[in-house]
Amino acid sequence: MKVDIDLSELKAAGDELRELIREAHGVTKDLRQAVKDARQTIEHDVAQTMKAEVKGQVDELGEATATAMRNAVAKVGREFDRLEALFTGTDPQSRRAGKPPLENLIRERLNATQPSSGESR
Repeated sequence: MKVDIDLSELKAAGDELRELIREAHGVTKDLRQAVKDARQTIEHDVAQTMKAEVKGQVDELGEATATAMRNAVAKVGREFDRLEALFTGTDPQSRRAGKPPLENLIRERLNATQPSSGESR
Protein backbone atom coordinates (compact mmCIF):
# COMPACT_ATOMS: atom_id res chain seq x y z
CA MET A 1 0.00 0.00 0.00
CA LYS A 2 1.47 3.17 -1.19
CA VAL A 3 0.24 6.56 -0.11
CA ASP A 4 0.81 9.48 -2.37
CA ILE A 5 0.96 12.55 -0.26
CA ASP A 6 2.06 15.81 -1.64
CA LEU A 7 4.28 17.72 0.76
CA SER A 8 2.63 21.00 -0.14
CA GLU A 9 -0.76 19.53 0.79
CA LEU A 10 0.61 18.46 4.18
CA LYS A 11 2.04 21.93 4.74
CA ALA A 12 -1.29 23.53 3.80
CA ALA A 13 -3.18 21.15 6.11
CA GLY A 14 -0.72 21.93 8.94
CA ASP A 15 -1.14 25.67 8.38
CA GLU A 16 -4.92 25.28 8.39
CA LEU A 17 -4.80 23.28 11.64
CA ARG A 18 -2.57 25.90 13.30
CA GLU A 19 -5.04 28.61 12.25
CA LEU A 20 -7.94 26.60 13.69
CA ILE A 21 -6.01 26.12 16.94
CA ARG A 22 -5.36 29.90 17.17
CA GLU A 23 -9.07 30.56 16.61
CA ALA A 24 -9.96 27.97 19.26
CA HIS A 25 -7.61 29.68 21.75
CA GLY A 26 -9.18 33.04 20.93
CA VAL A 27 -12.69 31.66 21.39
CA THR A 28 -11.64 30.01 24.67
CA LYS A 29 -10.23 33.31 25.89
CA ASP A 30 -13.45 35.10 24.91
CA LEU A 31 -15.52 32.46 26.69
CA ARG A 32 -13.45 32.78 29.86
CA GLN A 33 -13.96 36.55 29.80
CA ALA A 34 -17.69 36.08 29.23
CA VAL A 35 -17.89 33.68 32.20
CA LYS A 36 -15.95 36.16 34.36
CA ASP A 37 -18.27 39.00 33.32
CA ALA A 38 -21.34 36.85 33.98
CA ARG A 39 -20.09 35.97 37.47
CA GLN A 40 -19.48 39.63 38.26
CA THR A 41 -22.91 40.56 36.95
CA ILE A 42 -24.53 37.79 39.00
CA GLU A 43 -22.65 38.88 42.15
CA HIS A 44 -23.74 42.47 41.58
CA ASP A 45 -27.36 41.49 40.90
CA VAL A 46 -27.49 39.20 43.93
CA ALA A 47 -25.99 41.93 46.13
CA GLN A 48 -28.55 44.46 44.87
CA THR A 49 -31.41 41.99 45.38
CA MET A 50 -30.21 41.12 48.88
CA LYS A 51 -29.80 44.79 49.76
CA ALA A 52 -33.31 45.60 48.55
CA GLU A 53 -34.80 42.60 50.36
CA VAL A 54 -33.03 43.41 53.63
CA LYS A 55 -34.07 47.05 53.38
CA GLY A 56 -37.67 46.03 52.73
CA GLN A 57 -37.72 43.65 55.69
CA VAL A 58 -36.08 46.21 57.99
CA ASP A 59 -38.64 48.82 56.92
CA GLU A 60 -41.45 46.32 57.52
CA LEU A 61 -40.02 45.46 60.94
CA GLY A 62 -39.74 49.17 61.76
CA GLU A 63 -43.39 49.72 60.85
CA ALA A 64 -44.50 46.68 62.87
CA THR A 65 -42.42 47.85 65.85
CA ALA A 66 -43.83 51.37 65.65
CA THR A 67 -47.38 49.99 65.48
CA ALA A 68 -46.73 47.69 68.44
CA MET A 69 -45.26 50.59 70.43
CA ARG A 70 -48.25 52.84 69.64
CA ASN A 71 -50.62 50.06 70.68
CA ALA A 72 -48.68 49.42 73.90
CA VAL A 73 -48.63 53.13 74.79
CA ALA A 74 -52.37 53.37 74.11
CA LYS A 75 -53.00 50.29 76.28
CA VAL A 76 -50.97 51.77 79.14
CA GLY A 77 -52.88 55.03 78.77
CA ARG A 78 -56.20 53.19 78.90
CA GLU A 79 -55.08 51.28 81.98
CA PHE A 80 -54.08 54.51 83.75
CA ASP A 81 -57.46 56.00 82.83
CA ARG A 82 -59.17 52.92 84.27
CA LEU A 83 -57.13 53.13 87.48
CA GLU A 84 -57.89 56.83 87.77
CA ALA A 85 -61.60 56.12 87.40
CA LEU A 86 -61.34 53.44 90.10
CA PHE A 87 -59.43 55.79 92.41
CA THR A 88 -61.80 58.72 91.94
CA GLY A 89 -64.93 56.55 92.00
CA THR A 90 -66.01 57.60 88.53
CA ASP A 91 -65.89 54.08 87.11
CA PRO A 92 -69.31 52.71 86.12
CA GLN A 93 -69.20 49.82 88.58
CA SER A 94 -68.50 52.05 91.60
CA ARG A 95 -71.17 54.51 90.57
CA ARG A 96 -73.79 51.80 90.16
CA ALA A 97 -72.95 50.29 93.55
CA GLY A 98 -72.95 53.72 95.23
CA LYS A 99 -69.44 53.15 96.57
CA PRO A 100 -67.41 56.15 97.72
CA PRO A 101 -64.28 57.02 95.75
CA LEU A 102 -61.15 55.10 96.72
CA GLU A 103 -59.49 58.42 97.45
CA ASN A 104 -62.06 59.12 100.21
CA LEU A 105 -61.63 55.64 101.68
CA ILE A 106 -57.86 56.12 101.84
CA ARG A 107 -58.23 59.51 103.53
CA GLU A 108 -60.68 58.09 106.06
CA ARG A 109 -58.32 55.23 106.80
CA LEU A 110 -55.37 57.59 107.25
CA ASN A 111 -57.39 59.88 109.51
CA ALA A 112 -58.54 56.92 111.61
CA THR A 113 -54.98 55.68 112.17
CA GLN A 114 -53.55 59.08 113.12
CA PRO A 115 -53.82 60.06 116.76
CA SER A 116 -56.00 63.08 117.41
CA SER A 117 -54.25 66.32 118.32
CA GLY A 118 -55.26 66.04 122.03
CA GLU A 119 -53.74 62.59 122.51
CA SER A 120 -50.11 62.17 123.55
CA ARG A 121 -47.82 59.62 122.15
